[in-house]
Amino acid sequence: MLQLAQILLLKDIQFWKDNELWYGDKGIPWRIGMLFHGGPGTGKTTFARQIAENLDVPVYSYDLASMSNGDFRGSWSEMLTKVPCMALIEDVDTVFSG
Repeated sequence: MLQLAQILLLKDIQFWKDNELWYGDKGIPWRIGMLFHGGPGTGKTTFARQIAENLDVPVYSYDLASMSNGDFRGSWSEMLTKVPCMALIEDVDTVFSG
């Protein structure tokens, strides 16, 4: 069962997907960012993938801890040719020390 916060987030995301021209008319870049935080196994990745499926956009998954900067740059550039899409950056907290 979806929580109220998830339902509101889904409404915001659907507005973004349906209003590319609205963003352009206002000079706002047509992109949206989200950060999901929670313990392992709480459904963050599943929720993100469900959002992408509902929006019918491809998902590009990145594990920064296992990629070189060059690999990441190349993959990111390739992904940008497929907009709209979702970039799913897994476990970003493990990339930074301290």
